[in-house]
Amino acid sequence: MRGSEAFLEAPRDRGVEVVFGYPGGAIVPLYDALIGSGIRHVLVRQILRLFDVRHACLVEAQAERRLVC
Repeated sequence: MRGSEAFLEAPRDRGVEVVFGYPGGAIVPLYDALIGSGIRHVLVRQILRLFDVRHACLVEAQAERRLVC
Protein backbone atom coordinates (compact mmCIF):
# COMPACT_ATOMS: atom_id res chain seq x y z
CA MET A 1 0.00 0.00 0.00
CA ARG A 2 1.32 3.41 -0.95
CA GLY A 3 1.24 6.42 1.34
CA SER A 4 -1.39 8.12 -0.82
CA GLU A 5 -3.65 5.06 -0.55
CA ALA A 6 -3.17 4.94 3.22
CA PHE A 7 -3.93 8.66 3.38
CA LEU A 8 -7.33 8.06 1.74
CA GLU A 9 -8.16 5.11 3.96
CA ALA A 10 -9.05 7.19 7.05
CA PRO A 11 -11.61 9.51 5.41
CA ARG A 12 -13.14 6.62 3.47
CA ASP A 13 -13.49 4.58 6.67
CA ARG A 14 -15.29 7.54 8.24
CA GLY A 15 -17.79 7.78 5.42
CA VAL A 16 -16.33 10.64 3.37
CA GLU A 17 -17.69 10.33 -0.15
CA VAL A 18 -16.65 13.66 -1.72
CA VAL A 19 -13.44 15.69 -1.68
CA PHE A 20 -12.83 19.11 -3.21
CA GLY A 21 -9.47 20.05 -4.65
CA TYR A 22 -7.23 21.44 -7.33
CA PRO A 23 -4.64 19.00 -8.70
CA GLY A 24 -1.01 19.92 -9.04
CA GLY A 25 2.33 18.20 -9.48
CA ALA A 26 3.03 17.35 -5.84
CA ILE A 27 -0.42 15.88 -5.19
CA VAL A 28 -0.71 13.71 -8.32
CA PRO A 29 -0.14 10.44 -6.38
CA LEU A 30 -3.13 11.26 -4.19
CA TYR A 31 -5.27 11.88 -7.27
CA ASP A 32 -4.08 8.57 -8.72
CA ALA A 33 -5.17 6.85 -5.50
CA LEU A 34 -8.61 8.49 -5.75
CA ILE A 35 -9.31 6.42 -8.87
CA GLY A 36 -11.24 3.40 -7.73
CA SER A 37 -11.29 4.53 -4.08
CA GLY A 38 -15.02 5.19 -4.00
CA ILE A 39 -14.43 8.84 -3.14
CA ARG A 40 -15.72 11.38 -5.66
CA HIS A 41 -13.54 14.37 -6.50
CA VAL A 42 -14.95 17.81 -7.29
CA LEU A 43 -12.51 19.96 -9.23
CA VAL A 44 -12.22 23.48 -7.86
CA ARG A 45 -11.20 26.12 -10.35
CA GLN A 46 -8.10 28.12 -9.65
CA ILE A 47 -10.06 31.36 -9.64
CA LEU A 48 -12.01 30.28 -6.57
CA ARG A 49 -10.68 31.50 -3.27
CA LEU A 50 -10.21 29.20 -0.27
CA PHE A 51 -13.39 30.67 1.26
CA ASP A 52 -15.38 29.56 -1.76
CA VAL A 53 -13.99 26.03 -1.46
CA ARG A 54 -14.92 25.84 2.22
CA HIS A 55 -18.36 27.17 1.40
CA ALA A 56 -18.82 24.53 -1.31
CA CYS A 57 -17.85 21.81 1.18
CA LEU A 58 -20.27 23.14 3.78
CA VAL A 59 -23.15 23.34 1.30
CA GLU A 60 -22.47 19.81 0.04
CA ALA A 61 -22.28 18.42 3.58
CA GLN A 62 -25.51 20.09 4.67
CA ALA A 63 -27.42 19.26 1.50
CA GLU A 64 -26.42 15.60 1.48
CA ARG A 65 -26.17 15.16 5.27
CA ARG A 66 -22.82 13.43 4.96
CA LEU A 67 -19.13 14.06 5.46
CA VAL A 68 -17.16 15.80 2.75
CA CYS A 69 -13.50 16.77 2.80
